[in-house]
Amino acid sequence: MECQDQRDPLDLINKALSKRKWVETIDVIRTASVPVIKIVCTKEYDSKNVDFTIWNPMHNGRECAQLVQEYLDYYTILRPLVLVLKTYLRNLNLNNTYQVSSKLSFHSTNMN
Repeated sequence: MECQDQRDPLDLINKALSKRKWVETIDVIRTASVPVIKIVCTKEYDSKNVDFTIWNPMHNGRECAQLVQEYLDYYTILRPLVLVLKTYLRNLNLNNTYQVSSKLSFHSTNMN
């Protein structure tokens, strides 16, 4: 009889990563349409933000990234505008799509 691990993959990843010295904070967002683990690295690693997702049928990250890249290639002015807008949203603490209104969430998700 085959033994299957019934533990939640998000919990397993969270537990493993939380022990790493480069992880400052870790947060599991289960309520997102695609659950995500959000990590902020230590200052030694420039306080970088890292997101982990697990593929599921709702996951369309690759398609979104490809679409955004096509827009950036076609509309050359878009890249600096997006960077300014993302910086502005981050300064207002509105860059976490799971914490803001659905309309703003939709638009900022498409800019990630």
